[in-house]
Amino acid sequence: MQHHFKKYDGVIPIWAVIEVTSFEDLSKLYRLFPYWISIKLERTFKKCKFLQF
Repeated sequence: MQHHFKKYDGVIPIWAVIEVTSFEDLSKLYRLFPYWISIKLERTFKKCKFLQF
């Protein structure tokens, strides 16, 4: 995180934050999203072939 903090002038990219965030915290964050964003995310992930089991 220090590397990103220095490289991006004190702003940490969202992808770097997600790498160190627990699944529990991500699920809590997801619950805070407005409904239309959660639907859009769901549709996006359903299109991902590598996530289908």
